[in-house]
Amino acid sequence: LYITIGAALFLGEKVGIRRWLAIIVGFIGTLIIVRPGSALFGTGALVALVSTMFWAAAMLCVKVLSRTDSSVTMVFYANVYFMIFSFVPAMFFWTWPTPLQAVLMVVVGVMATLGHLCMAQALRSADATVVAPVDYTRMLWAAGVGYLVFGEFPDVWTWVGGTVIFLSTIYITYRESVRKRSIPTARPVVEG
Repeated sequence: LYITIGAALFLGEKVGIRRWLAIIVGFIGTLIIVRPGSALFGTGALVALVSTMFWAAAMLCVKVLSRTDSSVTMVFYANVYFMIFSFVPAMFFWTWPTPLQAVLMVVVGVMATLGHLCMAQALRSADATVVAPVDYTRMLWAAGVGYLVFGEFPDVWTWVGGTVIFLSTIYITYRESVRKRSIPTARPVVEG
């Protein structure tokens, strides 16, 4: 939702009523999962929701930078800056990781880098307002990994919210494909 608002306001992307409705439906799916007012909606959920504003700002910056820089360049510099900025707090709290923790940290680093590369390329290839709803599916992937790795089985509301998110993403993808097919292509002028 934040990416769509930012893209419409700052990048001049056109957002039709159908896309707005699908994005709002996806956001409602997110609210179904986190359930504001319930015991689940604590400090962690609030911090995660606030972090989405920062994530949206970062994605809008990536969209602007994609006009002049490659995805690899953007991710490289982002990782360099992450390392520099995290060095200061690390000095105060650092403890040497065990070999298993070091391997897991490398896996996290590789996966995060690949994720950033994919997101940068997606924003380079499509409008931010198209990419943003697909990003909602991260919650579905997180629930799946939570189940497989940590044995956390999603409750019924997570399934309901996930289904709402998935359906809104499918609808936006469908609408974009219909819209692209309806845009006429220029025909070459044949002289003679």
